[in-house]
Amino acid sequence: MQYNVNDNGISKTNYNDNVKARKIDEIADRLVSKLGNPAARRYYCLVAWTLPQNVIENNLEIALTAKRKGSDPKRYFTWLCQRDMP
Repeated sequence: MQYNVNDNGISKTNYNDNVKARKIDEIADRLVSKLGNPAARRYYCLVAWTLPQNVIENNLEIALTAKRKGSDPKRYFTWLCQRDMP
């Protein structure tokens, strides 16, 4: 258990929540880098929070493969993730 000091005093922070937050940031940063779309980082955080990593990786691979066929990988990735979200 970690403790944070904030304006309201001292609060407990669950270590697992911190680990998950760092993992989400890593996934979102990787998506921004691969897709070249820093404006969508907030959406990529939502994707990383909602979808399993294997689904994200699969959608990324499909979107980047489609790039070679002439599709816009950013838009296609977004569409694929929206399709898979609950």
